[in-house]
Amino acid sequence: MKLLVVVAAVFLIAQAKVEKPHHQAKANKVPSHFNEPTPPTLEIGDEDYADPDNDKAILARSAALENGGDLGHHLFGIMSTLGIARRLGRKPIFALRAPYFKQASSNALWDLARNFPGLIPPQSIDVKHTYGKSFWPAGEDDLKLSGCCRFVDPEKSLKNKDRATVRFEGGYLQSYKYFQPYRGELNEKLLGTLFTKMSQSLVSQEALGPDVERICIHTQRGSFLGNYHQASTFTFVRAAAQEVEGDNSIILLFGDDKTWMKQLAQKLDADGFDVEVAGKDGVPRVSELFFFRQYCDKVVISASSSTFGWWAAYFSQMKRAHVPVFYNQGFAKDPTYVAQLKAEDYYLPGWKALDLPNGTDDN
Repeated sequence: MKLLVVVAAVFLIAQAKVEKPHHQAKANKVPSHFNEPTPPTLEIGDEDYADPDNDKAILARSAALENGGDLGHHLFGIMSTLGIARRLGRKPIFALRAPYFKQASSNALWDLARNFPGLIPPQSIDVKHTYGKSFWPAGEDDLKLSGCCRFVDPEKSLKNKDRATVRFEGGYLQSYKYFQPYRGELNEKLLGTLFTKMSQSLVSQEALGPDVERICIHTQRGSFLGNYHQASTFTFVRAAAQEVEGDNSIILLFGDDKTWMKQLAQKLDADGFDVEVAGKDGVPRVSELFFFRQYCDKVVISASSSTFGWWAAYFSQMKRAHVPVFYNQGFAKDPTYVAQLKAEDYYLPGWKALDLPNGTDDN
């Protein structure tokens, strides 16, 4: 009898030792004051994958992701691809292990997952299949939507509608019409209260006053200088500020070149404008989109082929459709690039073109 009691006791102790870690394991908690969103952990089971043999799927890549562009390019690439997949009634797949899926594309997906955690469906991230060259030979594209800034109906472009997995070598996909039918649903996944609150630090307290009209002017220099894109210029920004200025207005300058914006602010100040250069070291640039969404009363895209500027304007109207948006009618300097633009496919309805002089890159 004693032997049985001892054996039973040993069994219970051993079982407790095995189960103890399971019961005492605790999830790491993120402090409520934590100011940087972390990439989500995607727990994907086999049932979450689109099966290329049994599911209607769209195997997607995009120049907007592959060519190392900024957040504006990435948003167009993902939003348009999700919209195209919905329109075709197919599951979108981003195959991270596929040979064609470049490191820049993976970085872009991480960038989007960090900034907009709910945007990319977890089941769209495929780390299981490789889709080799026999499945997707170089140059094969079942949709051929490679243009820049115009809409091509994917339903009409898809020739083989019976194909289980459509191979989509997407271009820059810079047209809101690709995701227009699903804007309400997708917009909700772009919202974020954390970045909205952080964005207040981009400007002075005075600029956030309740009686101030905030005119947000997005500028783009950098790679836009030269003979291809139309860069922001002193000449255009000054003329645009005069065009849209109202009572008790403050001009808030956003953009990629802080030194140039400070010079611009000095010139505008000398002309009598109340002006401020927005930005703060250490605050991620995505916060600018959330500032536009919450605080801008008027928006000017001074370099209208800037995808980041486009999305800043888009965000400004997500919850406040009445916010006026103005853009530089001079889209680009290179005629071949201008030819890729179809204005009604690129600019949202109600956005107003400013036909004003641009001057040169230096003035």
